[in-house]
This record gives sequence, C-alpha cells and structure tokens, in this order.
Amino acid sequence: MTDKISSSLADVDQAVVQSKAARVGADVLALYRQLAATLRQKGRSEAAAMARLSDPTARAAHRCAFQLYGTAASELDDVIADLLASLERPFTEVSTGPILTVVVGDGTGP
Repeated sequence: MTDKISSSLADVDQAVVQSKAARVGADVLALYRQLAATLRQKGRSEAAAMARLSDPTARAAHRCAFQLYGTAASELDDVIADLLASLERPFTEVSTGPILTVVVGDGTGP
C-alpha cells in the first residue's frame, strides 16, 4: 500500500498543493484570529460584570471566567504565531510539526 502512495505522490503538481495549502492556511488563520478576538471580548464582559458586583462569590466566578477567556486567547496567539511561521515555509510532503499522541485509558499503564 505504501508503494502506491509513494509512487502517486511523484505525480502530484506541487504548485497546486502549495496553493491549496496557502488558501486553507489563510482561512484557518482568519478563523483563529476571529476566535481570539471573540474570547477577548467575552473576557472584557466578564471583567465589567465583576466590577459591578459586590458579592465575593459572584465576583470570584466572573474573575475565573475572565482568566479562562484570557488564557484561551493567549494560547490562540501562540497557535497563530506558529501558523504564521508555517505559512512562510512551502508545504512539504513530510510533516515536521509536533505529533499528536492519543492516550487510551487513564494513561497510567501499558
């Protein structure tokens, strides 16, 4: 099966693949930026709600939400930076990025 995949990759027009990768990368980048902006707006709303309250429990709940939105937006900033860096490099058949590892079960044993 691998031989069929390898031989068919030689027939691929890399310009078409790179063009498609660039378009998809730009779309993903725009969506990440939009999501980060939405998360920041939600965080600002939580901060404003917190400022209006005097109940310590309610304030703590809004502060927690504010921090979660802020953390998520900051992590998206890191993803956006990585994506921008990857868009500067041409697409290659071999991925050099991080590999996702799926752990089945509780992850404590084989």
